[in-house]
Amino acid sequence: MGDASLLLLLFLIPLCLGQDDNPLGFSGLSFVNVSRSPSNNIGIGGLALDTVTGKVLVGASNAAFRWDPNLYSRINTSSVVGSLVPNGIWIDVQLQWSSSRRALLCYTSGSNSYIYEYNIDAGVATRVFTRNTTALTACVMDFRNEIAWLSYSTKFYRVPMGAPGTQWTNPDPSIAESTVQKKRTYVGAIDSINNYAYFGSADAVLYRLNLSYMGPMINMSISSFTVGAGNIQSLGIDNVNNRIYLGTEFGLGFVYSLGTFGGNYRLFYVPGSQVLQTMLWDASTNTSFWGTSQGNLYRINDDNFNQPFDSLTINNCTACGITPVQSITAMIPLTSRQALIATSGTPARIAKINLYDCSLHTTCDSCATTDAVYCGWCLRSNTCTDRAGCSGSPYLKLDDGCPTILSSSPSSGASLGHTNVTITVTLLNPDNTQCAFGGIVVPATVLNSNTVLCTSPPQLSLSSVPLSLMYLGANYTSNSVTWSYYDCTGNCSTCLQTEKPDCGFCLDSGECTIGGYCNVSHFWQDSCPIITSISPQQGVDQGGTLVSITADYFPQGASLQCRFGDQKVEANVVNATLLTCTAPPAQVNGYSQVLLSVVYSNSTSDVYATYATPFVYYNCDLSHSCKLCLTGLCQWCTETSTCSAVESTTTCSNTTTLLSQCPVLSKMSPESGYTMQAYEVSVTSNFFTEIEATSYSCQWSDIDDSNFSDAVSTNATYINASIITCESLPQSPGTSYLRVMHGPALYAAESLPFQVYDCEALSCRDCLVGFKEECGWALQDALCGHNVSERSACPTLDAIFPSQGHLQGGTLVTVSVSDLVNATYECSFGGIVVPATLSDDEVQCVTPPSSIKGSCLFQLLRGGQPYTLEDATFQYFDCSDFSGNCSECVAQEMCSFCVPFSCQEMVSSINCSSASITRCPALTAVIPDHLSVKDPRAVTIEGVSLVDPALLPGDGEYTCQVLFNNTVVMVAQASWDNETSLSCLFQAPIMVKGFLALSYNGSVFANDLPIEFYDCDYGQSQANCSVCHANPSSYCGWCLDQFLCGPEEGCLSYLWQKPCPAIASVTPDYASPYGNTTLTIEGQSLFEGLDLRCQFGEASVPVEHINSSVLSCVAPPQSTRKRDTSPNLAFSITLNGKPFASNTLNFQYLDCLSQNESIRCGVCKLNLDPRCEWCPYQDMCAPVQQCSSLYPVVSGYSLCPALTRLDPVVGSIAGGLLVHLTGVSFINSTDLQCSFGGDTVPASYVNATRITCMSPRVESASTVEVSLLLGQSPFVDNNLVFQYQLDDVMPTSSVDVNLIIGVTVAGVVIVIAVVIIVVAVLVVRRRPKKIVLTEPRYDELAFAGAASEFPGEKEKGMISTQVMALQDLLLGPPHFPLFTAICETAQISDMDSISKALTYLSSDQNKALALLKHFVSLEVKAADSDTSLFRANSVVCKMTSFYSKLVGLPYLWKTLALAIHELNDLGKGDYDDNTKYNSEGMTSIMSQPSMEVDPNRLEEGEDEKVNQIQLQLMSQKLFAAITKSVDNLPPQLRELMAHLREEVSAKFPEQLHKVLGGFIFLRFICPSILAPHVYGLLPEPPNQDCQRCLILLSKTLQNLALGTLPGKKEPFMLTMNDFITQNLDAVHAFLEDVARPEVNGDEDWAFLLDIPPQIKVGCLNYIHRIVISNAPVITAYLEEAGETDISEQISQVLQTEQKEL
Repeated sequence: MGDASLLLLLFLIPLCLGQDDNPLGFSGLSFVNVSRSPSNNIGIGGLALDTVTGKVLVGASNAAFRWDPNLYSRINTSSVVGSLVPNGIWIDVQLQWSSSRRALLCYTSGSNSYIYEYNIDAGVATRVFTRNTTALTACVMDFRNEIAWLSYSTKFYRVPMGAPGTQWTNPDPSIAESTVQKKRTYVGAIDSINNYAYFGSADAVLYRLNLSYMGPMINMSISSFTVGAGNIQSLGIDNVNNRIYLGTEFGLGFVYSLGTFGGNYRLFYVPGSQVLQTMLWDASTNTSFWGTSQGNLYRINDDNFNQPFDSLTINNCTACGITPVQSITAMIPLTSRQALIATSGTPARIAKINLYDCSLHTTCDSCATTDAVYCGWCLRSNTCTDRAGCSGSPYLKLDDGCPTILSSSPSSGASLGHTNVTITVTLLNPDNTQCAFGGIVVPATVLNSNTVLCTSPPQLSLSSVPLSLMYLGANYTSNSVTWSYYDCTGNCSTCLQTEKPDCGFCLDSGECTIGGYCNVSHFWQDSCPIITSISPQQGVDQGGTLVSITADYFPQGASLQCRFGDQKVEANVVNATLLTCTAPPAQVNGYSQVLLSVVYSNSTSDVYATYATPFVYYNCDLSHSCKLCLTGLCQWCTETSTCSAVESTTTCSNTTTLLSQCPVLSKMSPESGYTMQAYEVSVTSNFFTEIEATSYSCQWSDIDDSNFSDAVSTNATYINASIITCESLPQSPGTSYLRVMHGPALYAAESLPFQVYDCEALSCRDCLVGFKEECGWALQDALCGHNVSERSACPTLDAIFPSQGHLQGGTLVTVSVSDLVNATYECSFGGIVVPATLSDDEVQCVTPPSSIKGSCLFQLLRGGQPYTLEDATFQYFDCSDFSGNCSECVAQEMCSFCVPFSCQEMVSSINCSSASITRCPALTAVIPDHLSVKDPRAVTIEGVSLVDPALLPGDGEYTCQVLFNNTVVMVAQASWDNETSLSCLFQAPIMVKGFLALSYNGSVFANDLPIEFYDCDYGQSQANCSVCHANPSSYCGWCLDQFLCGPEEGCLSYLWQKPCPAIASVTPDYASPYGNTTLTIEGQSLFEGLDLRCQFGEASVPVEHINSSVLSCVAPPQSTRKRDTSPNLAFSITLNGKPFASNTLNFQYLDCLSQNESIRCGVCKLNLDPRCEWCPYQDMCAPVQQCSSLYPVVSGYSLCPALTRLDPVVGSIAGGLLVHLTGVSFINSTDLQCSFGGDTVPASYVNATRITCMSPRVESASTVEVSLLLGQSPFVDNNLVFQYQLDDVMPTSSVDVNLIIGVTVAGVVIVIAVVIIVVAVLVVRRRPKKIVLTEPRYDELAFAGAASEFPGEKEKGMISTQVMALQDLLLGPPHFPLFTAICETAQISDMDSISKALTYLSSDQNKALALLKHFVSLEVKAADSDTSLFRANSVVCKMTSFYSKLVGLPYLWKTLALAIHELNDLGKGDYDDNTKYNSEGMTSIMSQPSMEVDPNRLEEGEDEKVNQIQLQLMSQKLFAAITKSVDNLPPQLRELMAHLREEVSAKFPEQLHKVLGGFIFLRFICPSILAPHVYGLLPEPPNQDCQRCLILLSKTLQNLALGTLPGKKEPFMLTMNDFITQNLDAVHAFLEDVARPEVNGDEDWAFLLDIPPQIKVGCLNYIHRIVISNAPVITAYLEEAGETDISEQISQVLQTEQKEL
């Protein structure tokens, strides 16, 4: 074989598929004969391609030559290499690709072997090596190491190559020759990547030699293993996929992984036991090609390498035309698409074959259905090609399939065109798609990935045309559907046929046409006008009945007539649904029905409408029965039995006999009787008149017809109004019919049947069936009679046993019967009667002989008649029926089994050519029934009747077969021990789970039993427990203590486990880097008694065993503290330093203090990992497990401990003053202390918001900071100020009273003087100016620009019916499907206007809040994370911004207007101390104007620190104003916030406050601060200084609402971190208050602006235009969402509007 690297290199180019009738895609076969002379044929042993010259070197028997495949018609015999050697064989040809460019040809003749060197460029051949010992069987050349590896019959030989053109030195055999006694080799290959040489040999042994070894061959270690059975005839190396391919003489192919020598493999089978002689492969497509000894070429795709071996697909080249040949002896790749195939035969041939040819496939279907992976269908060129041949066009691969039209709806349309057709296709190109109706091409609109919409063009001729999709002028789909054109003609009923859906009937003109040619309201397409009622529905024959007719619609002014049958009268149209006409006279014999219809005048065919129930004419005088008489117009007189009109003069003397309902006979009793006897029969009816009671009579007849022509009358007696009695007549058996007469007239229309029977039956089954009430069966006498004194049921046949017997007869049959009497019985077998014997409660009889096999009827007879109610079935057989089924054969008394495969009658068993047995061969046990492929050993088979093979016919022998999926995969010769035991030894078993069967001469001799050959080293089974248990064998398990995969009996201890130990969770999954965190580990199979350890990266600690599913350990300290952002550690459970559990979990060391050792509670909650909690007692931020269990941690949404107020704030230096500290989140602890400037005193806990302590004594007056400590650590993040005063300032008991009085009087005088001075100054100063803030017009602010954006002037405030219908669809359904569809399908450029219009329309109908809630729910449901919620361009955000103006402008004005005005005036310089505002109910934050904190923006003279304080102060004041206004917030917004809180807390609870803050601040409050003039807070835009202040304030509030610390993008904002940290709890409390769920947004006092009518009209018309322009995609979206009803209603609205237009 050639060098494996050569084969691999040539197949790195992608290849193409073949043609339809050739599953391999082979094409272009061309043969050239290779022959020296007619009597001297050449057998080809090797091929090699020189890619530089394009010539091929051929090694053949007796010759080697160079050949140019391009000169294909002849062989250049002048290029023979070397001299001809008689009876020699060229084994292989191998090329060197280095600069020396030489070819080496291995040759053997008898016991001599040679190597020829051929200089490729010079064309000179030289014999360089000779060895005259044993025949050379295989050779490979290691050109990289310049070594030739030769294989002789039993040994390997290593020969260093000489320099090109020189003779090689024959090395010392003691160095060059191996000592291994190997099998005969047939083929070899070099793995140049991994530096190995492989040789395939006899008995399926594969040898591997290490090319790196250069020592004496006698010391060389040669690896080997057995792959199966048979000689290895072909071998190839695939270094790309790291595989080795092996082919054997039995047609078995193996694919092994090079990484595990002798490990994981694939097996495939070529039918017919063909020798796999040669192979090549395509590494780029995982395809291998195999040439066989029978001249077949197979291709196998190895993509499913890791699947079971039986899933491989094997394709045979049945159309190659290689035959007649004996075998394919060599193959090499010629190009990326072609190969050369050498064959043996007379003569030998070289074939050039196209392996892949995409161009052979002319359709997409044939291109896509091939099994190769190299071709695809190019849409632009409509060709099958590879990817490189299809640029700039969609390219469809095998998995894509071909574009196929699945359906079109509708499938026909009017000849005038304009029919919208929806086409569903499997693959759709969204660009440049067109529809082709025959030869007419029209544009197509893509609705979605599988649907297009196109409109049919007009067509003059009525015909069917193919409908297909086009792409760039070419057919896009591989198929077409039929489109039919029809004409709109005929009357209404023919016009509206289902196959003409576009046609409609114009009621005005009576014509069939299409829409647009008739008044829209009179153009009917669903159904013709239907007469819904007529009144009355009958009339007398004289005519004159005024008939009122109602229908769906009657056009005013239309000329219509009523047609009664063939007569027409003029119709009077009363209104749109009613007309009247007078019924004409009619000639009627009794009564007659006519069809009543409405027709157009002067027309005989154009029926306007038809009534489903006919109009009935009556002639009462001719009705001779009550049934025919009684209608609404006639009456029946029972006295005279006459019929008359209702309005006529009746001849009845008694009005009670005028019936409105005819009598009906309901039943009679009895209903049957014994033959030739008379019975008194009672007849029941709904009414029998007592008048003329003696006039009743009964008529009896054998024929039930209307005439009762043969009737015989009997007397009747009136009993009461519902019963009369009649005397029956003695009659013969059969059915007699009774009817009742009253005088000469038939009293009731019905007749009643009377059954007459006799009891002269011959069998019980005939006696007791049916209605024979007076018959009985005398069991003892076997007699059926009338009034039998002892009546019995018929006996039943319970069973017969056996139910089958031999054709020869003689089978004793036992019959079980329910009731047996002492009598004589007989058995009938298919009509053959034999005597029967009575025994107890059973009957026995012996079967007679029969000439017919199969089923026959069995009966038990008594007196020649069937004795039982049922019969049975008996089966006749002969022994040949059971040939091949020994068990059934020997179960028959007259049969015996002739081993091995025939069943014969016992009398003929002496003719058996082999042993005759009465007990079948059977296998009872296989010992062992599971074996390792690594430990082949004999299998003992136990059974019965295992006949000595010497007694069996022929010279056969037993063999053991292993079957998989009914296919024999292993065979071994069986060794017979005795009739109960034999054994088999499988030399080289393969891994399989199948059945072991015993066969004789190739046929199954006995039953099979399960057996399994397992391989616990299969794949990567030894990697770990999980991989081990992925082994397909149940006999492989994981030995926990040995860390290996093997059978249970191979484990040294009991720990052979399934399932594998695994850990499901570790709680918590993080710990402090300081250690001491107790972890709980849950999992499975966590055994006790093992030295298990918790592994944290490289560190480990012991495990405490709780039970088999729970462990515990303490996390060790981390040597180097890491940030939480560091990668996760791998946490696992180990045993003896190796993984015990099959998996690892993520674990983190969480250091909450690593960035800032002085982190306080607010920062801990705000900016660190949410798993970090504040530990008050330790005064640190840490994981909760590290906090002291004595006190609660500050976590989740709880507030940090903080001080808010001191009372009092002044005290004496002497101390002893009781000070009240007010704040939040206080705890009850004796460790609490108050700190007064560092001096600590005990604190007394009052409640969670109040603590008291006594001020300590100090030495001098001073101002000190007061704080709370827990133990020695700060408990709160802030301090408050307390002022100590001197004792002489404070009143004490030791001061002289006179001194006190004096001082007091002097003080009063001084105060009075000061007051006088102040008053004087105030008088002389000018009065302060007063600025009045005027509340703005909220409607002007809310609807600014809306009138021009949604103009309603054209419509003058009027809304069309269709637009109103659209509004109902928008706001009708509670889940707003049309709203959603409009928003989801709209262009981004339209979203602002659409959101505004929808907000106005829903607000007008008080549904805006419900709509916003709906969209909030949709957005939260669709969000993957909180970061994707409520982006600025989302529908809900846009609508919230518009809606907030409708409900929230007054709130913003009252809360923020005064503050914004003050800032604006400060910026203009207009503000001074005299400026006053009418500030009732409004908030002021007046202060200095500049808050600039950006150093690059500071003006000259500005102090950055002052501005920072100013910004913090203003932010605090503005935030306070907002938090105090919570009760004034619009209730609609609060209800929306409550709904938002409910949705977000369920999905993103940790981000709840962030989302709530972003929603209310970013969408409502902050926009009004940034643009106050838009929201009415200023009458005009703010000045430049004010605008800058508002920007900084808005940034600060925005960060506070989101809970983020600013400064990443703008470092100058870092100064606001303290403000945000200190107010974080307050903003959370504000948001929780705002989003209280009990707030109701529908309260009467809620502010909501009315939508001006003209704006409402404009919005409706705007949405209407949007719906019209996007109708196809909107309706498609609704249908995909399951909103078919809404989609149809929209289409109907639009169609109606189109008709009106």
